[in-house]
Amino acid sequence: MSESGKQHNKKFKINAVKYIIEHPELTQRQCCKNLGIGLSPLGSWRHEYKQNHGDIPVRGSGNYSSDEQKEIAHLKQQFLEKFFTFWGKFSLSDHNKILLN
Repeated sequence: MSESGKQHNKKFKINAVKYIIEHPELTQRQCCKNLGIGLSPLGSWRHEYKQNHGDIPVRGSGNYSSDEQKEIAHLKQQFLEKFFTFWGKFSLSDHNKILLN
């Protein structure tokens, strides 16, 4: 069974499409079960792969060079949100006292 809402990277998508191409003895449903993904995503990836001559364009937030860079950006965003939520609890005079001491 596939994980709902799971985001797969470009490499995974291309490898999934190659898997179904390289295993013609398996149905698309069997390939999906083996890969742990749903029928709909694999069908979409297969269509994009054919339309883009062996490539799957990636749409999403940011153009990160790796999953690690994407995770770092996500953690920075979480930190900043928490920081500003915390900092926003103080008045302007409190900000000055904290910064000047």
